[in-house]
Amino acid sequence: MTLGHAIMHLFITHYMESKGGSALLQSLILLRHGIRQDFEDKTWRKTASRPHDTPLSENGLKQAHDAGRFLQKEKIDYVFASPFLRALQTADIVASYLDLPIFVEYGFMERLDPHWFESMPEIMSKEEAKARFPRIDTSYESFLFPTFPEPRHTTLTIDRIAKA
Repeated sequence: MTLGHAIMHLFITHYMESKGGSALLQSLILLRHGIRQDFEDKTWRKTASRPHDTPLSENGLKQAHDAGRFLQKEKIDYVFASPFLRALQTADIVASYLDLPIFVEYGFMERLDPHWFESMPEIMSKEEAKARFPRIDTSYESFLFPTFPEPRHTTLTIDRIAKA
């Protein structure tokens, strides 16, 4: 089991127990978002209103649909996503194939590295996200809200995710 799997196992176990469920986790599937628009269109950021909240590219959307179709054969109980647009797009598409809600966990945000971001990246508000992605379960409360900045070469991000 890798550190990432261990952290996710701890998080899912904690969430399941908090809902009165069993802490026994049969399996865990980690899915990264599809290809980002700014990876395929290097000029995208120049005109973006939220340059650090990149959407999926057309290929990324196709990847999300492929993942959703593939995951239909699995028994999946929960879909979690970070609040970044690309993660919500991926989760929404996958969750539509699985007929599941989406739980937005801010603790799963990427490292808030000051070399990548000048300040806390602007993302959609909870209300805007819910309006755009109706599968979001607004009764879910994120276990953690990260703070900016998170310096490089520390375990701060891993510690944050473990706490979530």
